[in-house]
Formats: sequence, structure tokens, C-alpha cells
Amino acid sequence: MTYSTRASAHSPHPLGEDAIEEANRAFPNLSVALHNDRVRRSLLSRRIESYAISHLLTPQTTVEASGEKATQAGFGGRLKLIWQFKGTMRYEDANRSFTLRPGETLITAMACTYHLDMNDDYEGLVLSFDPASRRSWQETACRQIGKPIAPSGPLAAAGAGAAALVQYESRSPADVQTIESLVDIALLSLGAQAVPSTPEGPLPAIILRARLMVAQNIADRDYDPQRLARDLGLS
Repeated sequence: MTYSTRASAHSPHPLGEDAIEEANRAFPNLSVALHNDRVRRSLLSRRIESYAISHLLTPQTTVEASGEKATQAGFGGRLKLIWQFKGTMRYEDANRSFTLRPGETLITAMACTYHLDMNDDYEGLVLSFDPASRRSWQETACRQIGKPIAPSGPLAAAGAGAAALVQYESRSPADVQTIESLVDIALLSLGAQAVPSTPEGPLPAIILRARLMVAQNIADRDYDPQRLARDLGLS
């Protein structure tokens, strides 16, 4: 997945229609609507190899995410860690709805379809990564996906570190190791250390996506093999 810088985090100008067009190019699975064109908004992003971090100041904004479009664009296996810094964000999908509050964190799959409503003073951070990199990441994601995660010191530290990587203009060969360590800190704090070590490597991408989709829709009694196949882009 590719994130691009659409506005400086320090820009006094609102995020307007030109930024929406660029956001649509960078996020082909998202539809964005702004409810007040006089509100100050900004988005500062950085890509580090396969990882992408975006710091968002986007109050009074609605986002529609399409899992089908993400899968078609090749993002179906990716996950997003979302930190809520300020304000609130309303999350809703076919099976659940809740409000993410300051200090809380959320893991979502790009392959999922959901709706987001940011309130008047929303500020957050999104880190996109491939869970297939490590088996422990996969196990944690399947347990924690699609539900609010309570604040904790390790999660706050990981979010602050990711935000710092976005802000600093200088680049370092150690940036990849740094961001991997931040993902480790966040996910290990959610109980990945309880997963027994095995000689098995990461799950194949299609199996991981299937597990994530089942976990996301576990409360839906109508979620059958046909719907799973459709979400995976299979016949």
C-alpha cells in the first residue's frame, strides 16, 4: 500500500477537494467526505519500505472503506494499526459498531468493509503493515481485529514512536528496524508472547486473509463459505 503526503501537518489550510482526489488515488478502497470545508485538516505520511505511517488531523470527516476494492488493488493481506490521539471516531461494519476514544487502538484489515465518522477534534495515526512478516503478528491480529483495545504504556510508546518517524525529515538505515520494533511492541503488549513458538513460518497470505475475514465476521451467522470466497476474490 502506498501513502502519499497530501498536506503538511503544520499547514494552516484546510484539506480540500484536491487533497480528496489525491487521497482517492492513494487509497483506492476509500471514499472520503468532508462535512465542513472551513475546518483545519492535515495529513502527513511517510513510507518505509513495505510500511506506511500517516498522521491525520481530520475532524468532521466521514470515510467509507471497501474491502472488495482493497482486495482488487492488491491490499487484501494488509492490516492497519490505528491510534486514537484526540477526539473520537465512530467505527461501524456489518457486525459491530463502537466509538474509539483517546488512548485506544484498533486493528483493522484492508480486506474489511467499514464506515468511520471522525468528530470535531479528531487526531489519529495509522500504521499499515503486512502481518505475513511474522507468525506472532498474524496470531495477535486474528484475536484482536475489529474491536477497541484499551490504552496501555507499550501501545502509547509505539504510537509516539511511529508519530516521530513521520515528523522527522532525516532518513536512517535503521528506520526499517525501528518501525518493525514498534509493531512488535504494540502487538506483543496484546498477548503475542502467549503464542507458543513453533518451527512453522508465517501462514500463506491467502490462509491469513481467510482467518482474518472469519475473525472479523465471527458474529455473523449468515457469513458462509460463499461470502468468504467472495471476500477473498475467489470463485
